[in-house]
Amino acid sequence: MRHDWRVGVLAAVLGLVSPAAGLEDVAEGGLAGAEAGFAPAAPDGRRSVLIRLAPSASLRGDRRAVADSLAADAGLDIEILRQFRYVPAVLVLAGETDIAALADDPRVDAIHAERVAFETLESAVPITQAPTMWTEGVEGQGRSIAVLDSGVDQSHPAFAGRIRDSACFGTPIAGFEDSFYSLCANGTTRDTESENAGDAALCEGFRQCEHGTLVSGAALGNSTSPLSQGVAREADLVVVQTKAGYTGDVCADGIRCRSGSISDLIAALEWLYDERDRLDLAAINMSVGFFRDDDGIGECDHPMEVIVRMLRDAGVAVTSANGNDGASTQGFPPCLPSTIDVGATDDFDRMATFSNNSSAVELLAPGVDLLLPVPTFYAESGYFTGAGTSAAAPMVAAAFTLLRQVQPRATTDQILTALQETGRQVFDVRLDHEGVPFNIERPRIKIADASTALETTFRFGPRLSAAVLPQMRSISPSPGADGVERDIGAGTATAFATLINSADYPARNCRITPPAFFTGQFSFTQTDPQTNAVVGAANTPVDIAAGGSASFVFAMTPDTAYSEMEMTLNFRCDGDFGAPSVAGVNRFVLSASGLGAPDLPAVAATLSGDGVVRGQVGGATAFAVSAVNIGADGALTVSVNDNGLTLPLSLEICPTNPSTGVCLEARAATTTQQLNNGDVGTYSVFVRADGDVAFLPARNRLRVEFRDAGGALRGSTSVAVRAD
Repeated sequence: MRHDWRVGVLAAVLGLVSPAAGLEDVAEGGLAGAEAGFAPAAPDGRRSVLIRLAPSASLRGDRRAVADSLAADAGLDIEILRQFRYVPAVLVLAGETDIAALADDPRVDAIHAERVAFETLESAVPITQAPTMWTEGVEGQGRSIAVLDSGVDQSHPAFAGRIRDSACFGTPIAGFEDSFYSLCANGTTRDTESENAGDAALCEGFRQCEHGTLVSGAALGNSTSPLSQGVAREADLVVVQTKAGYTGDVCADGIRCRSGSISDLIAALEWLYDERDRLDLAAINMSVGFFRDDDGIGECDHPMEVIVRMLRDAGVAVTSANGNDGASTQGFPPCLPSTIDVGATDDFDRMATFSNNSSAVELLAPGVDLLLPVPTFYAESGYFTGAGTSAAAPMVAAAFTLLRQVQPRATTDQILTALQETGRQVFDVRLDHEGVPFNIERPRIKIADASTALETTFRFGPRLSAAVLPQMRSISPSPGADGVERDIGAGTATAFATLINSADYPARNCRITPPAFFTGQFSFTQTDPQTNAVVGAANTPVDIAAGGSASFVFAMTPDTAYSEMEMTLNFRCDGDFGAPSVAGVNRFVLSASGLGAPDLPAVAATLSGDGVVRGQVGGATAFAVSAVNIGADGALTVSVNDNGLTLPLSLEICPTNPSTGVCLEARAATTTQQLNNGDVGTYSVFVRADGDVAFLPARNRLRVEFRDAGGALRGSTSVAVRAD
């Protein structure tokens, strides 16, 4: 977002310039046809657009085929540029006539322009009450914050030893590959492997790469001086570069700048969703912005909302800077319903003169006269003073991180509510650009007070945990949803769930709901835990006594095809109390295919009988796994892993004789067997501990996976592991 930098730093250098300034410069640089915020038209006149597919056409594994069929049926000239894992859309390059034709096709739900944005803590941190949290030992340890921005100077001492991971998504604008180029370390448009994938040094000399460093510093920078310490000063940083370089002089004062696209942001968010457990991800900050049309029609109803909502439901807050135009309107992505929209206050705890504000702004944080880190190639000292909502938003991301540390069971919505209800209300007395008074109060964060409120909530409220068995089902979707007739004997996926309330207070009206992206029918029904017989009517909430539990069966009938879609189910009671989502415990993986597929409900049994594998350092132990194929015949490869945690464990598996338990072949990392419909496979997993493994049953787990010949997951189960 555009900044009001105070100490000689050009606004065009460290923030978004105005729509006119930034994109007129683009046109002058030779990219004719650029409109406010839109990706410029390619030399052949075609433009990049996001096609959001109608639900009946949103086949996750077949979106390219759907887009190809759209082009073939209508005789259109379109080029598919990008697909996404979760977001039901494809990025295409098409001419204006073809775009108009696509808009009228019933398989197309909406068309959104690809957009590009050209870039242009000292007294603040105490008023957020972060130092109060520090005195209690809460500094963000064990959690990470992802910053989607220009890259970060990873050698800066403010982040020493705390770079958890680094990635880059930098796709040149279609048709201008000679002018735009990737800034990724490996030279491709996507890099999630290189150690320095998001390093700002990759664009040294642009004077545009400091923005991500500044933003990261506000969130978690930890200098030796108390004048420049971020809110979550011991949290880890996930650096995500989301820009592409440009060879022309398009920014103010002849400074070369870079572009960032909406499709790259979506790809980055999807990657973070998949890696959230490995990264211990608490929050994501996007201090980026795209100007909307004058009327803004359709821009807030955008496919990006799908992945932002998935992250929010999974306990990861996505914060967004609301802009620095002193306006009462919202840009994109702040206007998405599931982002946490952040405005800025000044040194006197008033609304900053530059900050946008509206009823959609959810939280405020300091954003004026902040001493923040910058790459040393920009400022020899490594620090600069500046202002902007781009710095306020990461402070809020850090606040979520600290509160997640003290209340890991709290939902994103619970933390947001606590921050809103305990924040200092700041009344906006300014006039907007049209001279109309804002006349609105918004809360400036007070983290320690929010922590106290959450502690009270969880002390006197239910404490839910949840488990699901089996954790994976492969089925065929319901017929006719995509125009394909199928045998749907297994068109509904079912599994059992258990909810436990470990508090001294009852949980009221507890229910199960599917994730936001799921399309189809969903129902849950209480069961008798002894007989598994259904009790009562479907979709009827139940009360769970203090220290008690309830059993359910749930059913999912998708109306589209999915390939290995992880379902973060919502287990909630009145008051928005919810069970945390835990990989390998209560997440449900659904595979829905038009073709018959293996389907292996699997269970694991440990020596202790409590689902925990206990070992001694230098010693070995084992657990057993059994799975029955209730789907189509297939060759299944069985393996065991630690969910990417790199625990000090050696893992081997073998198929066993179900009667004797003896291995039928030598232990190995994997084993492959033909399992036909009705066949039962039994296995032994051998675990050797080469070091200590803490007892963290929600995190430190071993997962056994069954994959078909194409690599698709067809069954899984897990156990907790500890070693000392």
